[in-house]
Amino acid sequence: LYLQVLEGYRSSPIAEDALIEGAGLKLGTGRWSAAEDDYRKFVEGYSESDRMNEARYGIARARLGMKDTTGALTGFQLVLDSGKVTDEDLFVDRSRIETARIIAGRGERGRALELLAAVVARRRDDLAAEALLLRGRYFVEERDLSGALGELRRLTTEFNTFLDFAEPGMLKLGELYELLTNYESARETYKRLIAQTENAAIRTQAELRLKKLKQ
Repeated sequence: LYLQVLEGYRSSPIAEDALIEGAGLKLGTGRWSAAEDDYRKFVEGYSESDRMNEARYGIARARLGMKDTTGALTGFQLVLDSGKVTDEDLFVDRSRIETARIIAGRGERGRALELLAAVVARRRDDLAAEALLLRGRYFVEERDLSGALGELRRLTTEFNTFLDFAEPGMLKLGELYELLTNYESARETYKRLIAQTENAAIRTQAELRLKKLKQ
């Protein structure tokens, strides 16, 4: 359908939206190359669009889907360097998160933590919750357990409605309490998680860790 819209209204805002929405559908279904092609058509055809950062981000995500992390990093950086960037731009902060994931995997956790801190500093949404979860994990990997504790506690209290991140954060918080030999807090965290979660995989992990603490 969106192809028909493109053909019939090529110079209209309807065609602009149809092209980028179609690219998003392809991205969401793992059709990486086709998605990238459509996003690049958008960049070339609608250079003044307010959705330019969305298209640039989409290109980078498509490159990441094709396992081209170098190309993805270049694409995410293009979003971050865009002259049209505003502090509220959703795709700027998504690019920060994706960049942080890639470079942390390469051992650059210090820089990853800085990128994620920029997300947390200005947002109160699911992106901030995701950034806090990643910061907690990276602090643990850096053996900064105090830093991890602060981020995970904040995630599981201030952002506890974002369950996709708060519940894994609770599980990680329980594991952190174990590392700190605060076994009572670990048990209480696992019990609360088991009582509230509807995620079977997370409940199973929490139950296993709680069982080990009781042995």
